[in-house]
Amino acid sequence: MPLFDPAMLEELKKKIDIVDVLSPYVQFQKAPGGFKALCPFHFEHTPSFVVQRKDMHYHCFGCGAHGDGISFLMQHLKLPFQEAVQTLCERFGVEMRYVEEVQKGPSLMPLKQVLKELNRFYHFTLLHTPEGQLALSYLYDRGMDLSFIRLFEMGLAPKDLRLFDAWRQDFKIDLEALFEAGAMKGKGNLPFFMDRITIPIKDSHGNVLGFTARRFHEEESGPKYINTKETPLFKKSQILFGLNESRKRIVKEKKALIVEGQIDAMRLIHEGFDFTLAGQGTAFTETHVLQVKDLGVEEVFIAFDGDTAGQRAALKVGQLFLKQGIEVLIPVLSKGEDPDTILLKKGKKSFEELLEKSLSYLDFFKSVLVKNKDLNLPAVKSQVIKEMVHLVNDWIDPVMRHEGKKRIAHMFQIPLDFIESNEDLRVEHPIATTKEVVDFDLILEGDLVRWLIVAYELTKDIALKNLENRDLIHPEMQKLYELLMEKKGDLMEVLSHPESINLQPFIDRILSKKIPIERAEILMIETVRKILERNWLKQRETIIKKMQNNPHDEPLLEELAKSFDEIKHRRPIVK
Repeated sequence: MPLFDPAMLEELKKKIDIVDVLSPYVQFQKAPGGFKALCPFHFEHTPSFVVQRKDMHYHCFGCGAHGDGISFLMQHLKLPFQEAVQTLCERFGVEMRYVEEVQKGPSLMPLKQVLKELNRFYHFTLLHTPEGQLALSYLYDRGMDLSFIRLFEMGLAPKDLRLFDAWRQDFKIDLEALFEAGAMKGKGNLPFFMDRITIPIKDSHGNVLGFTARRFHEEESGPKYINTKETPLFKKSQILFGLNESRKRIVKEKKALIVEGQIDAMRLIHEGFDFTLAGQGTAFTETHVLQVKDLGVEEVFIAFDGDTAGQRAALKVGQLFLKQGIEVLIPVLSKGEDPDTILLKKGKKSFEELLEKSLSYLDFFKSVLVKNKDLNLPAVKSQVIKEMVHLVNDWIDPVMRHEGKKRIAHMFQIPLDFIESNEDLRVEHPIATTKEVVDFDLILEGDLVRWLIVAYELTKDIALKNLENRDLIHPEMQKLYELLMEKKGDLMEVLSHPESINLQPFIDRILSKKIPIERAEILMIETVRKILERNWLKQRETIIKKMQNNPHDEPLLEELAKSFDEIKHRRPIVK
């Protein structure tokens, strides 16, 4: 990954206001010397999460959570390191700069800025022009009121080119940037969208990446929806629609509601179901599933259309989530229903009840398989069971596979042993043909550094009393440990140090792992113990190898045997 210029990180460090960074996610109260709040990392009734502007870090006196703006975004919002830095740069007006030799590609900031201005123009055109009044009437007729339109910043790409040209000239919008952002056609300098209602497609930070545009003159021909063409920003197959509005609740509650279309997602979010996501005009893929998994989601509801195609799609997407170890629940919609129509016709309460009555994935799968079939016929029953078991065999987690088979056995009143032992039903889970090399020493030392970053005050003394820099094997971990101790756990101070450039990928990997902060002290003790024991065992192995390599050197063997005996009886204890 491209590496950030430490001088840029130093500039960012000076501009960051930690209260501004945390305020959208934490409810602060004024306190002597700063602010306090309920900790977002553990459950509590009395505020113990404290922020002091002058120190530029947060600290929880309950669970020990400690960090700065970058570590907060990485831990609380599950952002990768690059995204966390990018978010802060955009918020505090710092131009992102990279180490010259590893910079890849041009900056995307100009494209984001031009799309931001274009979205404002579309939104203004919808609300304040004669053309916009026609589009507004159409939206009102579909149950989208002004609060709905403003929440999602819906707009209108005008048919009158004079409006577009006047905006471009007044705001001095660069034509080349418009082409690069997918807002212009290749010939004739014409806008890509004309006479269509626009819906901005945003990333999790609210940056506009592109647009979906809907035809609202029903008598006209052409596709109902069109999307921005593929650009450096807009990758349709990688976009989760609704992430900007839903990310906070998804991360907090570890659940998500998956729907087929953008209008469904918008309607649900507007009605308070702000944990909703949708694909971007394409099938919900494994890439999308992995993005949802990276948010820490443990349970998903899949509310697709109630027709046959919607049921099949729900089964396919549900299987992708189950393969990744995420529980799946499916609300049963009637034929002809979708979330949008249910909310419009029956209201929010009806949809809440629908979610409460959701079927487990296997129960829903069974209901689809047995429809119009007679399970009293042995051949039919056998085929249904085979299909369900073969599906469960594809799940990666062995416990989930076992529990899935138990559920099937209970459903059809057959012994679990029959499913487990029957050759026709037993399918071994595929094993990767290439083995990934795992560096256990790097993982162990990464754990040590992790606890220092996220809970420095709680864990520093354990490290200082038991370890020296030389106790770590990996040079990068040695340097990171040294800098964290020198900078007292301040990650921004570490990152802005000139020698930290090559540590950025390691920090990304270290903080991307799930972190139970409330157990930081216990886990730090365990990590230190493992490092001490590893080094103790390596000392013994070194002596044994020397003895094996010098079998005839009696004086040396005697000296080595004495050293081995001394080390053997000095098994390390964590202070």
